[in-house]
Amino acid sequence: MARLIVPLMCAIAACPSSGQERVVLVRDAQRDSLVLTLLAHGALPPGHELGHPRSIGIDGASGVYVSDDDPARIEKFDAAGRYIRTIGRTGSGPGEFQTPVIGVGGSHIFVHDVHLARLTLLDTAGVLVWSRSVPCCRSAPIRVDRRGHAYILAAPLSFGGHAAWDRVLVINTLGKETDSLLRPIGPALPTGMWTLADRQAALSVPIPFVPATLSTMSDSGTVVRAVSSRYELIESRGDRDTLRILRRESAPVKVPEAVRRRAIDDLVQAYQELVPVSKLRALFRLADVPQVAPAIVALDADDCGRLWVVKTDGRLDNTIRFDVLNSRWDIIGSAEIAGVFYRQPTIAVSRERLAVVVEGGDGAPELAVFRVTPSGLGCHVRGQ
Repeated sequence: MARLIVPLMCAIAACPSSGQERVVLVRDAQRDSLVLTLLAHGALPPGHELGHPRSIGIDGASGVYVSDDDPARIEKFDAAGRYIRTIGRTGSGPGEFQTPVIGVGGSHIFVHDVHLARLTLLDTAGVLVWSRSVPCCRSAPIRVDRRGHAYILAAPLSFGGHAAWDRVLVINTLGKETDSLLRPIGPALPTGMWTLADRQAALSVPIPFVPATLSTMSDSGTVVRAVSSRYELIESRGDRDTLRILRRESAPVKVPEAVRRRAIDDLVQAYQELVPVSKLRALFRLADVPQVAPAIVALDADDCGRLWVVKTDGRLDNTIRFDVLNSRWDIIGSAEIAGVFYRQPTIAVSRERLAVVVEGGDGAPELAVFRVTPSGLGCHVRGQ
């Protein structure tokens, strides 16, 4: 039975003003509380503003990394969210990127570049260790497990004419492929996508608020997936051997027409440099956008066994909501952060940090970094 969750104890609007620490409690009535303390949120130094961030990673010293492809590079921040340096630049040579997606573990940064069909390993100072080719053409944030092995998306496997499973390569810090596994793809095609293909352009865009099969890798290398149309979590070893299932009641949340229209407007703005606005307006139809929001919009697992379940992305009421589960999948609690994810949920979590990319006041992406205390609450216990 689900535990009673105590609501957010310090609403952002009632917390200290900008420049001071803001505190959010992730609290359960029957357990100790996790405390999220905002360390950094706002503009970056001139010339280092985020353009189109694709992924976030956190290293063993709580340093934060954001990969961006406008222009292509990786921005490094310290544990307090302060800018440190830029790693790499746009290009196709060693240490250069086109579409970098990162995974960070310990003192290593894995960079998957779909455009270059290349996987690169850097140390956290940005020094190139090695590069190798990997299959094209899908990418997702890279998970790095407790052994330092990275999980890299490869070419999807198709059944019945549609991609049904992602093939995931497991690659160690020596660049060797040690294993491969399958995990389900979402959303289901073609009903969950808007697709355009003509002589001028080819485009596939997920329809806002359409339920999808979400997945992430745990720190022990298992697949955790969510059926987002309802609150259901499933852990397995790849495509087989279900280990556990968690289901919770979730009341349907209606998506107002104004929010659905705004989601379409945001997509038009995002793709208008690639496709004429008239074609985008014809493709992005309001009738295709569901009137009920998914129960889950994103998942991530940290490096000590906790699972972070994102329930809302901020588009409904300017509030990001999530649950935190301990390593045994007991719910530690729920929390709310004022804001909206930038374009899509971009999140990274570790034992001591939570980092997200949100929309700033001018609509541009901004990095927000929270300290997580006590850092060991809900982590692995002896024998797990």
